[in-house]
Amino acid sequence: MPRHLSLSTAGGLLLCAAVPVHGQQCRSLAHPAFEFQVDVPASAIPDSTHPHPAADRFAARKDDPEAIIVQFVVDTSGVPIARSFKILKSPSPALSDSVRAVFSLWRFTPSRRGACHVPQLVQTAVVR
Repeated sequence: MPRHLSLSTAGGLLLCAAVPVHGQQCRSLAHPAFEFQVDVPASAIPDSTHPHPAADRFAARKDDPEAIIVQFVVDTSGVPIARSFKILKSPSPALSDSVRAVFSLWRFTPSRRGACHVPQLVQTAVVR
């Protein structure tokens, strides 16, 4: 069984493989799940890397003019997929660059639907 997110493109679609947690059969998804489509959403594993994603998604308000808001896909092993990374809002290019520089170091607990780890599209504020 695959242990990591399997990504491929077929006719322009991103195909995502779900990974079983306890031997349950998991079906592949046509796209990463949104937070409302999973039972347990992906969550940031806090560390000393700064800037880092907010552990509490309400820690930084999205309407704060100083907030940096990013979007990316977390795979079934908790690793964010670099090619999915987008900065949705940032007060300055320098702050955007600092987030982009440490993005590959971020780790998450993977999201779950039932007993399957599934890839999830995450939007979060970044804590500086």
